[in-house]
Amino acid sequence: SSSRRYYTLAVATLGFVVLGVSLLNYPTISTLVSQQFGLSNTESGLLTSAFALTYTVIQIPAGLIADRIGGAKTLLVSLSVVTVAPLIFIFGNSLDAALLSRAIAGAGAGMILPADVRLLSSSFSSKELQRASGVLGTGWGGSQTLAYLVLPILIVGKDWHLPLEFTVLLS
Repeated sequence: SSSRRYYTLAVATLGFVVLGVSLLNYPTISTLVSQQFGLSNTESGLLTSAFALTYTVIQIPAGLIADRIGGAKTLLVSLSVVTVAPLIFIFGNSLDAALLSRAIAGAGAGMILPADVRLLSSSFSSKELQRASGVLGTGWGGSQTLAYLVLPILIVGKDWHLPLEFTVLLS
């Protein structure tokens, strides 16, 4: 039905918002995390690279998974992973925990695009797919705007936990 397709589009777009906020939550808090844990610029950069590496590596397998089990189930798995990953960072309180958290977050986030593509391609006709893709793309731009406007406001004093907690709640 038409309402189900637009619900699917809304969920897929929200997935893109979660992807963007997950990507950008660490850069927002990196200075505070580096100060607290005494990280060098290289170590701090490694936390960003851990996300990017696993995000990249998971793309093709995630596409195969989405084709096999469907976009909805793949998106559910990816959002579950993205929800849990920041908790490792928050409660781990170490560079190793932060690194593991960012790598897991990247893998979860890397499954969102293949899941969304599968969802849209199975929900919209070829005539509607480009329009639906355009709406999906607003989730990416919207996520960056949301992350850059909201996450810095959530840093209260020298505490970097709240932006990560926001990512958990959003997911």
